[in-house]
Amino acid sequence: MSERVLLGVSDKLLAQCLANLMTKHYQVHLPQSSHHLLHEAEQIKPQLLILDDSLEQDSTELCLTLSKRLPNCRLMFLSSNWLPSLAAQLQAHGVDTVLRKPFSTEKILQTTRQLLDAAPC
Repeated sequence: MSERVLLGVSDKLLAQCLANLMTKHYQVHLPQSSHHLLHEAEQIKPQLLILDDSLEQDSTELCLTLSKRLPNCRLMFLSSNWLPSLAAQLQAHGVDTVLRKPFSTEKILQTTRQLLDAAPC
């Protein structure tokens, strides 16, 4: 259980549900707040960072910054606003996959495993 997953999710209920689900398989970290996300990501160096569209920060800029500072980290973005243009923009800024809300527990676990299997480290 050495793979590290950082949950950058502002919705506390969703964050706790994801943490409970993933803790069985991975080292799961929850930042103290979305404002500390970048700092904690640099400290933890997760193999996977899961971001949510409820973050108070500009999602595309945050994804670009994270992908530059943590090039070996995979990025998953959870979105309730499914627009192909948004998905394309996020992927152009370093997001590996965009998962549309609502999603099943099986889908997020499967996607998490696929991204971690593809991670370089």
